Amino acid sequence: FDVDGSLADLKDNPTLAASVMEASIRLAVEKRILPSALAISADNPASRITLSSEQALERARLEAAPAQAQESAIIETVHAVAELLRQDGIEVKVP
Repeated sequence: FDVDGSLADLKDNPTLAASVMEASIRLAVEKRILPSALAISADNPASRITLSSEQALERARLEAAPAQAQESAIIETVHAVAELLRQDGIEVKVP
């Protein structure tokens, strides 16, 4: 996921959805769900390593852990935002 590119794409978009996405990306970086802009680039050959299947699986579990830990709080926040939008007469569908 390209954090910097996504934030740049959203920067000039004045919609509420873009603002929510931008805030969500920034929060995900802050909570270490997404890598920060300062993280080593995956495009840098010096940062590449070869993993066995077992190592890759363990790495995936480690990467998923922060997201799983925050999932219920994120869902709760999304539902709260959706409810506020509904109260203002904006139709919102949340799965």
